[in-house]
Order: sequence, then structure tokens, then C-alpha cells
Amino acid sequence: MSSSPLPSATEIGPGDAALQAAFCDYVPQVFRRASFRRWYEWGEWNDAYRAFSVVEEGRVLANAMTCAR
Repeated sequence: MSSSPLPSATEIGPGDAALQAAFCDYVPQVFRRASFRRWYEWGEWNDAYRAFSVVEEGRVLANAMTCAR
């Protein structure tokens, strides 16, 4: 039995424009009525918000997030 390598999580922070765009593309694939684009455009993606995503070829495949208060 061969084993596949485990995917690694990539942290997407406030300065990662390309990965933020990939994240915004991903969200409505999981939550049909949700969009992070407007929230992102308002400048709300700051140091308090971090997304940890599995990224493959520039596409977010899975995600978990943290938000500090």
C-alpha cells in the first residue's frame, strides 16, 4: 500500500493578495450564499484574521480560520 504525502496548511495573511483571491473563490464553493469579497474590499482582512488553507496549484481546497479579538 502506497501512502500519499499529507497536505500542508498555508497561512493566508493580510498581505497575501493572490491567496486571498483564491480564498474568496473558495468560500462560495462551500457556502453557496457567502462571499468574502466585499469584506475583503472593505479592508477587514487585517492582522487579526488568519486563514489556514490547503492550497494546490493556486487553488484553496480546504480551510480553517482564526480571528483574534
